Amino acid sequence: YLEQPSTLQEVSLKINFGDVVAVVGGNGSGKSTLISLLPRLIDPAKGAVTIDGVDIRDMAIKDLRQQIGLVTQDTMLFDDTIYNNVLYGNPQATATEIEEAIKQAHAAEFISLLPQGLSTRVGSKGQKLSGGQKQRISLARAIVRKPSILILDEATSAIDAESEAVIYEVLREF
Repeated sequence: YLEQPSTLQEVSLKINFGDVVAVVGGNGSGKSTLISLLPRLIDPAKGAVTIDGVDIRDMAIKDLRQQIGLVTQDTMLFDDTIYNNVLYGNPQATATEIEEAIKQAHAAEFISLLPQGLSTRVGSKGQKLSGGQKQRISLARAIVRKPSILILDEATSAIDAESEAVIYEVLREF
């Protein structure tokens, strides 16, 4: 067993409520590691990650993760309806909250064109939808959580320029 060098060393980052931060760097520079620290997918070997001055290791993981919305490059949609895929983000959400999240994610227009609308099944891994449509459903799922922290991990890297522009507009509004 060879000890791996730390991916991140001597990092100090303070983000105020309402700030938008882009983490940019080459492959292997630690972007995903940094993002994985917030929801405690990994814990730091040294130091601490705090939210409002509280070490996140002192929070119940469930309570911490309820504050976080995450949209990744590889969207995980279930072989279920669009409605249920969004509802998965917040099982207590009302139909009105689901519809509002879908509007905020700029997904309402394309959904209205589908023969079964919100009742349309997306197929395994969302195979019946385009990349941009999948990302907007995933974004609606994150929005319906009403997160304090929204993380996008290369969420626009595999979609067309028009869909990317729509997603950036959603983020500005959100």
